[in-house]
Amino acid sequence: MNLGNKPYQGLMQKKESLAKSKPLPPIVLRDITEALSVEWRYNSNSIEGNTLILQETKLVLQGGITVKRKSLREHFEVVNPHEATD
Repeated sequence: MNLGNKPYQGLMQKKESLAKSKPLPPIVLRDITEALSVEWRYNSNSIEGNTLILQETKLVLQGGITVKRKSLREHFEVVNPHEATD
């Protein structure tokens, strides 16, 4: 099956665009780091059975709030490893 070069070409164009914009501004790096941290924590906890959705995970990490009808265990699963890696 030949998928053609379109996906590859699109990826290479994005790579070239990123290379031209280096070094990235500190605020962009911070935003990328924060987004990856939230997604990493969400995916890791989801694998273990945590029922918080991505947006709730972000609120717990960045807003320090608790989510209705979610256990404290689920909140601690989000917050504790995050504090350990910071």
